[in-house]
Amino acid sequence: MPLTVRDLVSTPDLGLRLLTDGLDVDRPITWVHVSELIDPTPFLSGGELLLTTGITLGGRVADGGGAELDDYVRRLVAAAVVGLGFGTGLSHVQVSAELIEAALRQGLPLIDVPRRTPFIAIGRAVSGALAADEYAAVARTFTAQQALTRADSRTGRAYDTSAHFLWVGERTRALDGAHIEFARSISNPVGIKVGPAATPADLLALIGALNPGGQPGRLTLITRMGAGRIRDVLPGLVRAVAAAGTPVAWVCDPMHGNTFEAPSGHKTRNFDDVLAELLGFFDVHRAEGTHPGGIHIEFTGDNVTECVGGSHEIVAGDLHQRYETACDPRLNRSQALDLAFTVAESYRRP
Repeated sequence: MPLTVRDLVSTPDLGLRLLTDGLDVDRPITWVHVSELIDPTPFLSGGELLLTTGITLGGRVADGGGAELDDYVRRLVAAAVVGLGFGTGLSHVQVSAELIEAALRQGLPLIDVPRRTPFIAIGRAVSGALAADEYAAVARTFTAQQALTRADSRTGRAYDTSAHFLWVGERTRALDGAHIEFARSISNPVGIKVGPAATPADLLALIGALNPGGQPGRLTLITRMGAGRIRDVLPGLVRAVAAAGTPVAWVCDPMHGNTFEAPSGHKTRNFDDVLAELLGFFDVHRAEGTHPGGIHIEFTGDNVTECVGGSHEIVAGDLHQRYETACDPRLNRSQALDLAFTVAESYRRP
């Protein structure tokens, strides 16, 4: 479970004291941030526990600057800060009544952090809990995958039955990681997502681990470089894999490397970037004399407004109209058709 303000205050070794009774202290803490800025919000993304010694609050705390303290706390609440930890015994002997009142008015949990408790101890407690949550999630997934693995009665080989095509993500393809170890243990065809940070040595090591016998059809390399990196990074990878002689299928995922957040907060992709990465993928393989084996895109037949661009010229201001995805932004019907015709034309080119 994610760590909350209530959990932190209940940790005896930290010696923290909650100064604002009756407020919501059960929101999950996503990170700990230390700042002495009067306005730290440009550096926050929401969910943080903010720690300060009040140096820049100065006279606002000492002289009862209620209105300015209200503004300070209001900015933190607007930035979705889950709590404010105030270190005492340094700049201030104690937390002022004015700051406590401002926190109560604005609904921000306020914690007294005694001098004996270094801020880094709070950071370690939160980061340790986050790491434990992440490990537990991976362990649950791994356990589920094992439960869905069956042995072929004829050959004795293990096959995972949880999906039609299994792949290892860009962030989980560490050679000594659980995902690679599991993929090594099964006989399914598997894919590996390959991002712009991948090196030829990385790919050759993964190929050696997952397909040491060079079995055709076993391994698919799914590139997701981003439109601005595909032509620079992919050629070296293609050459290294071709020189090794191991058969792989090359597939392009032009979606995940081109995701960004619109001003409205919507997660989106630009059709032109998606198209540019695809064309770069085909051009590199054409130049290297290798085969572009396929593409992986996310799309729907509905006229949603989740990706900008395309022949209907969807702009960022249109995203809210029919943004229906529960996860990643998809190309709509017309954008997918535009892409399909371009891919078909690229395949026909010599």
